[in-house]
Amino acid sequence: MASGHLALELTEQVSWDEFPHYAQTLLRHLGVSPGVVTDAVDMRMVDFLYSGAHLKVVYEDFPQLVSVESVDAAGDATLKDLYTFLIKQP
Repeated sequence: MASGHLALELTEQVSWDEFPHYAQTLLRHLGVSPGVVTDAVDMRMVDFLYSGAHLKVVYEDFPQLVSVESVDAAGDATLKDLYTFLIKQP
């Protein structure tokens, strides 16, 4: 990312209207609760804590993409662990 922190791209198949449900389902699967929800003209974000690190599920309108993004170095390390967890899922 431009910030220098990591992002994990999840899907291009989720629309603007589908994002809230997608994010809620993802966070439930991870066993975490959503934090602040932010809507902008071309972006939706849901903040959450995972293993003590601050991360965001982000929907970008152009190009259409859902990702999990880190906001700091602790989040970068946690995002790597999250990636490992997700690829091991059936």
